[in-house]
Amino acid sequence: MSIVRAKRKTNFTIIGNTGLKDKRLTLKAKGLLAYMLSLPDDWIFYETELKEHSKDGRDSIRSALKELEKAGYLVRSQKREDTGKFGQKEWSVSDEPSTDIPTTVNLTTDNPTAENPPLLNTNEPSTNELKTDNNKKSPKSKTTYGPDDLNYKAANYLFMRIRDNNPNSKEPNLQKWANSIRLMHERDNRSYEEIKTMIDWCQQHEFWSGVILSAEKLRAKYDQMFAQSNMRKRKNSFSPATESIYPELF
Repeated sequence: MSIVRAKRKTNFTIIGNTGLKDKRLTLKAKGLLAYMLSLPDDWIFYETELKEHSKDGRDSIRSALKELEKAGYLVRSQKREDTGKFGQKEWSVSDEPSTDIPTTVNLTTDNPTAENPPLLNTNEPSTNELKTDNNKKSPKSKTTYGPDDLNYKAANYLFMRIRDNNPNSKEPNLQKWANSIRLMHERDNRSYEEIKTMIDWCQQHEFWSGVILSAEKLRAKYDQMFAQSNMRKRKNSFSPATESIYPELF
């Protein structure tokens, strides 16, 4: 038996062996620890996000997190704000167990929304929402977006950027994508320029380019990506797509 390790200059993670050889941990917990340590230092963790990148369900993820917490590799804390309300939970992940584990508040809950911010609603507008005072349908009820419609253009632009990363990407239902773009613009108050900027950013990001593969996903993860793009403030920021390659949207 032999172990084959590819020679790498990029896309690898350096972590200590302590956690991987800790007999207190199951292989599931060790794998989750390794995955969490492979993410950027400023990563914002949520249980729902971890679940999306594996076949494990919520209970499996939670049991692994409890193992890591009990062994000292994960510390989750929550402070009270000046108003008396609980603030955002902070996760600290380490490849060495902590011997100073602070008392934490509400580490687990049967209600996932207490641990994670609610995702934006992607449901279609109801019939009542589409009616005007005179019982006529408003323009929002249209189901067809023409090629000159900005929502359709943005949807097609997203597909072009995705296809650049994976030429074998299957062409999606652009009408459905266009409707998600419309919801981003009308309900979430995103300008088309902001949407285009986020498309460029996520499709040039090593992690998010593999996650944002639809307009629905773009809408759902917009806030989280926006926060990360602001927090990092990289010296070498992403470059907007050149007009010589992509069609002008506005």
